[in-house]
Amino acid sequence: MTILTPALAHGLDTHKADRLYEELRPILEPEHNGEFIVIHPGNGDYLVGKDSVALMLALHQKYKDGRLRRRRIGPATEEETRYAERFALLRRQFVHSEEYDDKQMESFLS
Repeated sequence: MTILTPALAHGLDTHKADRLYEELRPILEPEHNGEFIVIHPGNGDYLVGKDSVALMLALHQKYKDGRLRRRRIGPATEEETRYAERFALLRRQFVHSEEYDDKQMESFLS
């Protein structure tokens, strides 16, 4: 039996949001490159615009469950790629560790 921990739930939501973005990519790119998309992975609802904070707040008003995912539209920047690589490395290192917890992961990312 798999126990749905907060970290696992977050990962599943991120995976769903990534899949939804890939489906929307032909509609969004290149016209909206550099803007943001905020996706609710539970139902696929999304908003697109230049102000990611305003988008997050607008969807949060509608869905208060905290399951929102944000990403920049278009190819990843060099900084985003480095961050993703670092996060993946740290996640592999700590997810299966007995000492792992979300606060420890956050401290390594900052």
